[in-house]
Amino acid sequence: MITIGVSLKTYFSHARTLEWSGAVAEIARRHPATRSGAASLFVAPTFPALVPVRDVLSGSGVLLAAQDLSWADEGAFTGEVSGAELREIGVDLVEIGHAERRSLFHEDDATVTAKVHAAFRNHLRPLLCVGETTRASHPGAAEAVAEVTAQLDRGVSTAIADGLAGAMTVAYEPVWAIGAPAPAPDDHIVAVLAGLE
Repeated sequence: MITIGVSLKTYFSHARTLEWSGAVAEIARRHPATRSGAASLFVAPTFPALVPVRDVLSGSGVLLAAQDLSWADEGAFTGEVSGAELREIGVDLVEIGHAERRSLFHEDDATVTAKVHAAFRNHLRPLLCVGETTRASHPGAAEAVAEVTAQLDRGVSTAIADGLAGAMTVAYEPVWAIGAPAPAPDDHIVAVLAGLE
């Protein structure tokens, strides 16, 4: 099965988020790939839009995803959203370790690992974002596979040690290509994905 999803980040207003999610739900309800189960779709709106988007997506088969979660399930953590609450409101997947979270909010491997653990602990499927950060003049797929595999291993290490690991989705994007004038070459992406199978 192919998984296709969109994180809306903070690009849309609340009204536009609902309108757009409704359009996605309508497409999913009638498209042969989603109806047959060949493709799975998800939408990750902002936190305030999660519940109304959940309602808009109802019956469409489109999964509800969150853009982040806290490593803590409860407590005095102002501004955080726990995996327990996300699960309670019907979230299926949660994005963890995106390059923007790492660069803008200084999330390190320990934070990513703790968030993956929190997702599994709360019966959410982690959508773990991985990608090599540096590009040599002639980047090799083998080096990228080694770096990305190490990121995956670190991300799930605590959950595996505690017997919590389960199904997860992995999103691969070479960090060096984010915001670059041109995307990563297709042959590089294909080679790295083949090396991760």
